[in-house]
Amino acid sequence: MRGMARPVVLGLLLGMLSLPVPARAAAFINPWGGVIFGNDQATTGFRAVGFSFGDAGHGLVGTETTVGIAPGFFGKGVENYVLDLMAGFTIGKTFKAKTDHDTRPYGLIEGGTIRTSIGGIGTGTDLVRNNIGLAVGGGTTVALNDRLLVKGEVRYIRAFQSHDAANSLNANLQDFHYWRTEFGIVIH
Repeated sequence: MRGMARPVVLGLLLGMLSLPVPARAAAFINPWGGVIFGNDQATTGFRAVGFSFGDAGHGLVGTETTVGIAPGFFGKGVENYVLDLMAGFTIGKTFKAKTDHDTRPYGLIEGGTIRTSIGGIGTGTDLVRNNIGLAVGGGTTVALNDRLLVKGEVRYIRAFQSHDAANSLNANLQDFHYWRTEFGIVIH
């Protein structure tokens, strides 16, 4: 899976940049890479990749759907990952700059599902669970030109009704939560 990720993302980026789009389009796609922190059992560092897409809107409110995966979330002892699929709203005003580098600071709230998977060691029993989740955070986008922006954000992600369960890594899944920063480009 890792060997194919880079060529697929590069192909999508090149394809999106070659599409004709009106200069004031609000629809976007945002491939990103991220850093996980704020969970004592997580392996911190550059651990997450994903993409977001939606409509930034021409006003104050926009929509966004985010898919993120953190392979090796709990370390390298056994195959494991955390996958989140969230959808919600962004709230923020675009500020026109004198340098044509429009800036949009925003807050976000998204709801969806968080899938936690931890492989079994020798038992063949894997722990796979899906929990309802919530993400809150904020960030900013800065336009480089009419079609390309850079984006940075931080979000807090929490799973609801996440009870502890036996697993091969002895990871405590009670009240599961973590923070993630995301850095990427936005293509209109």
